[in-house]
Amino acid sequence: MVDLPFFVLSIAIRLLFVSQNNIVTAKDDNNGVLSLIRKTCYNGTPFPDTCVTVLEADPRSRAATDLISLSLSAMDIVYEDAKYITSCFVKA
Repeated sequence: MVDLPFFVLSIAIRLLFVSQNNIVTAKDDNNGVLSLIRKTCYNGTPFPDTCVTVLEADPRSRAATDLISLSLSAMDIVYEDAKYITSCFVKA
């Protein structure tokens, strides 16, 4: 099983270091073009299906229009998961 917080963090870090020349914008799936999330996950991660599932479940990721806003939402997902995991250990 993939450790989800570290997986999403690796996605976010990869997205943050993409050069400005490679930034793409989201296009409508109805036109046959993959969404920004799907393009990013299938071109830049070893587990694209998990990447798509995690990012598409978050409304901020679905609203992202470029890689920077997508990476910021991925960082927020990692942060929230880390807070939850930490709280589980503190209670134990």
